[in-house]
Amino acid sequence: MRELTRLELVLETVRPALEECARTGPEILGGLVDEDWALRYGRQVRLVSQPSHPAARLKQAGTDAAELLERVRSRRPGMATGPAMEALRQIMVQHFLVDARGQLRPRAEKDGFPSTGRRLESPYDLEARYTRRGHRTWVGYLAHATQTCDEGRVNIITDVATTVPTGDSTALPGIHTRLKRRRPLPTEHLIDSGYTSVVLHDTAARTHRVTMVGPLRTNNSRQRKTDDGFAQENFIIDFDHREVTCPNGQVSGNWNELPAMAPFTVVRFHNRQCGPCPERPKCTSGAARTVNFLPDASTTSRSATAPTSRTRSGSVTTPHAPASRAP
Repeated sequence: MRELTRLELVLETVRPALEECARTGPEILGGLVDEDWALRYGRQVRLVSQPSHPAARLKQAGTDAAELLERVRSRRPGMATGPAMEALRQIMVQHFLVDARGQLRPRAEKDGFPSTGRRLESPYDLEARYTRRGHRTWVGYLAHATQTCDEGRVNIITDVATTVPTGDSTALPGIHTRLKRRRPLPTEHLIDSGYTSVVLHDTAARTHRVTMVGPLRTNNSRQRKTDDGFAQENFIIDFDHREVTCPNGQVSGNWNELPAMAPFTVVRFHNRQCGPCPERPKCTSGAARTVNFLPDASTTSRSATAPTSRTRSGSVTTPHAPASRAP
């Protein structure tokens, strides 16, 4: 999909909204659309790399769009709008605001913009998003391909999925579900770091009996980033007695297996334990420390799959898309 500039996006969003109004309620446009509007929105927008007067044209397009939206709201109160008009409304919120003087103006960087995961990039495809993978950027979707990778056999593609541009890991449960339905579900699934997480490793093993092989993401805890303090591995976890001992000898039996945190177990220390501790600033920024960890079996599974996957020849491999090893 062609990436539109900000001016092109606003201009091209007004045009289909006008066409939608002309089809569903032409009386709305009476006294609004004139020759100037026809010149601005009468044909598909294709601007040169450096269009003339871009700031003035953007402001004019915003004024036109606001007037059109207000005309529809006042003349068809309570009526549901079509997709083109809804796209215009959302793109106006993304790129314009009303300042303290009551004036409509384009948003500046200091005003903030929606995140790329929420921002519309086209009036014709409301799910397409701006995406970056490495040094490549585009507007559109993500494709996830799964194939067999057995030595001495012909490799075949077993699943292809096109998804909205969210994290790669969100596609993995659907991949496993489709493979199970078609019955080429592997016993071992080679994936790159974009598809891995401790939770997904655990879910794949429990739900589908699939061993995921791939590098787990880096621990981004404050203690790990600063390399100063006590990380989760510095605590002693007693699964038999359901207790956790901190590096300074305090023991907490406040053992919680909360559905919202599954598959993690959550153990909280009390303020009276952490408050007097001289090492508290290195351990937590709050009043007391909380430790999250996986059940004992999941911890073993994690260490078996981190940090990289290896082929039978012993070379490190990081597939560009999920690969599966046939059962």
